[in-house]
Parts: sequence; structure tokens; C-alpha cells
Amino acid sequence: MEQVVDEKAENIVSNEIKENLNGDVLKSNETDTERTCTGCSDLEKQVAILGEELESLKKKFERTEKLLEKAEFERESSSKYVESFREQVSQLHEKLAAERKKNENLEKPVQENGEDKGESSTAQEKADTEMDIASSIREAAKEIASSVRQEIASSIKEASKNIARRVAVGMLDAATR
Repeated sequence: MEQVVDEKAENIVSNEIKENLNGDVLKSNETDTERTCTGCSDLEKQVAILGEELESLKKKFERTEKLLEKAEFERESSSKYVESFREQVSQLHEKLAAERKKNENLEKPVQENGEDKGESSTAQEKADTEMDIASSIREAAKEIASSVRQEIASSIKEASKNIARRVAVGMLDAATR
């Protein structure tokens, strides 16, 4: 009888020691392996959550890449538009130079003869008119080029801001999870 009482006392003391050391008492049917598996289950849940977050970040990254590709495409198409516009302006300059030469050639015969047949004033008026027209064309071309540059720059800035904003939101979402 004393032996049974001693065994029960030892069990009680042993359980109290285990409780103080481990934070909980091993139940009679629970083993260390089962407790470890419970811990693994918690880790598996955390790994699953991290996997979902990783997939979410991958999707956000893919969307960001697509936005960057779109911005690059818009920049390239804008560059092509600007290049086309520059070619048109260059052609206008060439036409203007040709008209100037033509007008100079019209004035030369009148000046060489030394006679004023009334043609010099009309040739001069025509040249002045063409110069005014060319000047107007040049000014309009400069204004158009300036507005196109500003529009392209603002489009690129806006696209960059949108991309940066989306990346920041994605990072913030990932950091808060």
C-alpha cells in the first residue's frame, strides 16, 4: 500500500515538474511525437499563408511588368510620332528653301537689266508673302512640336506615377500581411 501511494506521489510530482518545464502536462495517451505533429500543423498553415502571399505578389509583379511594357510601347509610339513630325518639318524647310531660291531667281533678271518693269515690286511682294507664310508655318511647327513634347512627357510621367503607385500598394499589402 505504501508502495502504491509512493508511486502516485511520484507521478504527481513528475507531472508538476513537467508542467513547469514544458508549460503543459503530457496526457497519458499523448506522446512527444503527437505534440510535434501539432506544431508541424501550425507551421504548415503558416507556409500555406506565405505561399498565398507569394502568389499574390507574383501576380502583382506580372501586372506591373505589363504596365511597364505598355508604358514602353506608348513611349516608342510617341517617339515615332515625334520623328514623323520632325520629318514633316524638315520637308517644309526644304520647300521653303526651294521657294526662296525660286524668288531670288525671279528678282535677278529685273536687277540685271536695271529696268523696273513693275515686276520687281510684285516679285518682292510675292517673296515677302511667301516669307510670311514660311515664318507662320515655322512658328506653327514649333508650337505643335512643343505641345507634342509636353503631351508625351506628361503621358510618360503619369504612367510612371501609376506604376510606382501600384508597386508601392503591392509592397504595402505584402508588408501588412
